Amino acid sequence: MICCRAVGGRRCPGPPGVAPAIEAVVKLGASGVKLVPLMLVEGDHILHDVMGDGPDSWRTLVGLPATNTTGLASNPKVMALFLDCIADLLSQYVLRSGPASCQP
Repeated sequence: MICCRAVGGRRCPGPPGVAPAIEAVVKLGASGVKLVPLMLVEGDHILHDVMGDGPDSWRTLVGLPATNTTGLASNPKVMALFLDCIADLLSQYVLRSGPASCQP
């Protein structure tokens, strides 16, 4: 089993695209790939554009067995950090009377 984190991040759509990642995986002689979405939740984009059965999905383009992780929200440490940031931001505002108005 080859474990490699050197392939790096890719975004879909946009540069550098998936082609350089596929080349790196092939060059390594990997027998499979694990795609890790840097999103809070695994949504339609991951299910279809990345892991779908269509000819343009990343899983299909890689041409190897592929798995993916769930979104970052499933990681308790990531969620704790995310919620701490929200609490910090909210603490900077004082709720005024009236419908949903905030004052910095």
